[in-house]
Amino acid sequence: MALFLGEIRGEVAQWSRTADLLDRFQAELKEELSGMRPEERLAELHRCRETIREELQREEWYREAFRSSAERIAAVDGPESLALAVNEAYGHAADYFGIRHSVVAVHAVCSSIMDLAVQAALYHAERLLAATGRTAPAPWSWLACGDHGRRECSLNRELSGVLCWEGMADGATAYFSTLAGMATAMLLEAGFANRDALLPSNPSWRGSLDDWRNRLASSRWVAANPAFFADLRHLHGAPGPAVALIRLIRETQLSRDNGVRTRSRRRSLRELARIVASFPAGIDLFGRFRTEKSGPYRKRFNLGLYGIEPLVSSVRLLAICRETVGTGTVDRIRELQEKERLSVDLAERLLTSWHAFLRLQIANEAAGMPAEGSRFVEIGTLSAEEQQRLKAGLEAVEQLQMVVYQTLEPA
Repeated sequence: MALFLGEIRGEVAQWSRTADLLDRFQAELKEELSGMRPEERLAELHRCRETIREELQREEWYREAFRSSAERIAAVDGPESLALAVNEAYGHAADYFGIRHSVVAVHAVCSSIMDLAVQAALYHAERLLAATGRTAPAPWSWLACGDHGRRECSLNRELSGVLCWEGMADGATAYFSTLAGMATAMLLEAGFANRDALLPSNPSWRGSLDDWRNRLASSRWVAANPAFFADLRHLHGAPGPAVALIRLIRETQLSRDNGVRTRSRRRSLRELARIVASFPAGIDLFGRFRTEKSGPYRKRFNLGLYGIEPLVSSVRLLAICRETVGTGTVDRIRELQEKERLSVDLAERLLTSWHAFLRLQIANEAAGMPAEGSRFVEIGTLSAEEQQRLKAGLEAVEQLQMVVYQTLEPA
């Protein structure tokens, strides 16, 4: 049964799962009604209709709530109003997850919140600069990366991005440094987080296209930044610089030129494959979950280290090698399966694992756990079914890691 639950926009795709659900509902309802008298059957059908009506009303309420929050974010005039608007939006997202437990919905809503917040901060910075007579001296682009680039944001508000511009116009470096600094400061003051300094306020993550070309010429720099390597998505500004940067990165990834540089790129990809394949297993030889031995998360299972990170990294690396178009993990798995780089069975197991892993993480975030701790799970609080699902997911990830290693390791 297909399990490609969501498109990159968060819409529930029309796959066989939906049809299966309706078939099961109709079969169970028919069986339930078969033992009832006519008046009982009518009452039961009315109850079903009322339940569906309530569900539709709930969905409409949240749809309107998210629309209203989006309008408030777009109209902010500073960090205080931005903080109020995004707090409201994230509150709705957490409430909705508590009702639906939908990873697809959280990713769609939280990625949209992040998009709108970054755009609002940039518009605000541009207005303030324009009031002093300063305007952009060249076409420029802000690109989302990491979770945000893949449209896989959650409730943790982790922010990342890069900035690029065309040409070498006078004053470009100073202007874009100021723009990035003002927008980033507003976002952080409004409550967004950034643990790895991967933002354009950091000089390493902004520059002209020539600056980026020089950085990408360094195999060491590329190998050290695999998330940036493939997860970029144009978010704000002119599309031209973003398209040029993404094309430049794809050419770098795929090593289209010959000779020493190509061999160097292949060595970098093989090294990344070894790193991905070397993620430790989450289950020990006795079939027990590996838990932290010390520290603030002692006796908790590191879902990020053993599950989410190796899954995302492995799928990303296969996507680079097989030239897939999608940037989201779900889309990449689907494309890899369609290109017969993953078996149907493994692809569906990975999608099941992906949703199981992220559901646990988002549940921790919704409970108020900080971003760093949200990927640590207390195994004893999971049901037997949840533990079995988690183990099956970890086994699927181990099989994926082997596929990556075999794909890139020379014969």
